[in-house]
Amino acid sequence: SGAELASRLDRLPSTRRVVAWNVSSGSFTRHRNDFARLLAALKPDIVLLDELPGEITVAEIESWLASAPLAALGAWRVVLGGTGGVQRSAVATRGYPTEPAPSLASVPYPEGALASLAGTPDAADAPLPAAEDRRGVSTAGAWIELDGRRVLFVAADFQSGGWPGSLRD
Repeated sequence: SGAELASRLDRLPSTRRVVAWNVSSGSFTRHRNDFARLLAALKPDIVLLDELPGEITVAEIESWLASAPLAALGAWRVVLGGTGGVQRSAVATRGYPTEPAPSLASVPYPEGALASLAGTPDAADAPLPAAEDRRGVSTAGAWIELDGRRVLFVAADFQSGGWPGSLRD
């Protein structure tokens, strides 16, 4: 029943709830209302989102967080990372002072880190190292003040979706 589920999700007042969520890019776009209801039921204080669509904006995430189920939890703040290309990461919080972590706004791969992946025999993976090198690592970081202490929260996602033996694997 709904009451039973609600009691299972209850928590002590002095705790914070952090939800790390891989929203699976296109699924996020297609199922926004369902995702909003599900996330609202969890009543998170901080949400780490990864695999957001690459073209998403802070305004679009804020609009989603302003939907009825999530707006009922309070006002949200969003920090969206600047790298990741086709998939991005974000940190969202409600009710806490929040500042972007500049060092995580745009995270390139270390120089030469993907060089060993070049020249794969699988034609489907051949463009991956160069594309990933241009996109950078999908990250977002935010300093969030909790009980007078600044705590760093980071959402990150690496390329995946491979098959056994593939470069993505």
